Amino acid sequence: MDQTGWNERQITEFQLYKNSVEKHQRQRERITYDVFMSYMERQLAMKESCMSIPFTCCMWLIFMLIMTLHASVAYSYMTREGAVVDIERT
Repeated sequence: MDQTGWNERQITEFQLYKNSVEKHQRQRERITYDVFMSYMERQLAMKESCMSIPFTCCMWLIFMLIMTLHASVAYSYMTREGAVVDIERT
């Protein structure tokens, strides 16, 4: 027994009761419509952002492929010169 006259079992039971009351009070707190809508808008925006990642990656890969193919200036110049020479011969 402690100074209040309670034994350890009574103290433990009181703490469990106190915790359950606090838990019940937290569950009773209401969420306002504005808070709920704000949460849903954030979730929707996050989902849309995640859904656009594959498309963005594909577009980036296509862009890099086109830039690599376009950057071959030597091949483009040789092709052009070959076509000009062939046209001049005929």
